[in-house]
Amino acid sequence: MHGCFDFKSPDFKPPEDFQYCRLHFVYEIKSDLRQKARLVCDGLPIDPRGLSTCATVVKGVSVRLLDIIADAQDLKVVCGNIGNAFIQANTNEKIFTRVGSEFGDCAGTIALIVRALYGLTTIAEQFYTLLADFLRSMKFTPSCFDRDVWMLLRDTEDVFDYICTHVDDFKVIAKDPMMWIDRIAAAFLIKEHGPRNYYLDNDYTYHDGQDVWTYGCQTYSKESVARVERIYVCLPKESTPLPVKECHPEMDTSPLLGLDDHRKFQMLLGMLQWLVTIGRPDLCTVVSSLNRFSSCPREFHLDLAVRCFGFIKTTINKQIAIDHRPMNFSRDDPNYVKMRPDFLKDYPDAKEELDPGFPKSFGPVLETTILVDSDHAHDQIVHPPD
Repeated sequence: MHGCFDFKSPDFKPPEDFQYCRLHFVYEIKSDLRQKARLVCDGLPIDPRGLSTCATVVKGVSVRLLDIIADAQDLKVVCGNIGNAFIQANTNEKIFTRVGSEFGDCAGTIALIVRALYGLTTIAEQFYTLLADFLRSMKFTPSCFDRDVWMLLRDTEDVFDYICTHVDDFKVIAKDPMMWIDRIAAAFLIKEHGPRNYYLDNDYTYHDGQDVWTYGCQTYSKESVARVERIYVCLPKESTPLPVKECHPEMDTSPLLGLDDHRKFQMLLGMLQWLVTIGRPDLCTVVSSLNRFSSCPREFHLDLAVRCFGFIKTTINKQIAIDHRPMNFSRDDPNYVKMRPDFLKDYPDAKEELDPGFPKSFGPVLETTILVDSDHAHDQIVHPPD
């Protein structure tokens, strides 16, 4: 049982500062039809006052900067996931329970919970502390810009190795990342690891013809669209996130949503917000617009949120390129081309004249391109601006 419990006799009297907590099972069927059962605490009645519950995760921009640094310095990238993460850390909460027949010979006994069992309030912070202490033991130090980006100057003093963490997901950027993977595997159970094909709901793809990596959120987008279509049937494809005419959500007077639809609206906004975070900045305007009504949405606001997934369905293969080369474009550069004449066909009310030139894409498969100076990216990680 991973040493989660300290079993006592059935008539054991815990100290007065211990709190009682029930246990129950949570069952889940994964997307690949794997079945999973997890024993968890009913932690809601537990009073966590006086205990630290804060645990941070790596910033999205830090993950992007590390991708650019890896591209610029020709570093290898390996991603991994720690299995049964939380219960590898001890808990500082004083909790006891009485176990049932599922515990065999220990049934009916009093058990003190000594590990960070799922459901407790402080489990994320306890595992975060455990992992941070382990990385410090390997001489890694957190960067000034992001406390979840850990860095170590190699013996050759010509390049840093990096490890970024997002709860139990980690990413190693180094000349020899497998050396650090082996060190982590010696201390934790690594469920899986491998090249950066998929990390934090982002799909990574290498394009031989353009010699460039791209990332997008196709897998998560498909799952999101499928989930919405299970509720609202088949979504029509849309060319824009919001209607370009007669769209004034702040002036809408349609009926207020009931409790069930209100929850669905907040669920949709949660998925859209995560898409913006991981790789769909084109949805930022619609998310910020609809978030204003999350506490008291109307039927029209729900329709707009559902419609946005029709746009995602149309643009599900959008990708962003990772390229460390600086932007040195000029008006005379042949890589400048004229704006497509049909660019504004969906925006008939637009009056402002747009810049007629923009950098050419790497190719038809790359719809959006990020070009960032790698030295500046490294400075952001090591020495953030004041």
